[in-house]
Amino acid sequence: MSNAGKKIVDYLYARRESEFDSAMSPPADRAHSRELLAVAELEPTRHNILWLRRLMSNLGWVPSGNIRINGKQGYGYCRGEFG
Repeated sequence: MSNAGKKIVDYLYARRESEFDSAMSPPADRAHSRELLAVAELEPTRHNILWLRRLMSNLGWVPSGNIRINGKQGYGYCRGEFG
């Protein structure tokens, strides 16, 4: 797995394992594409977006189209059982 992929996997794992008390904490079952690309320090180019789609699919996440997370709307992913 690439370094960028490892950063995303580690980030998603940390979100799942964390106990956030704030109402504005990121949900463990949804993530915006731009957020994940920023974690991986990648620009939102077509190539990187397709790479992210493959990575998330391999991790069991499904594309969710336009989703709202903490008041922000954008394209993203949900864990398989929520997609």
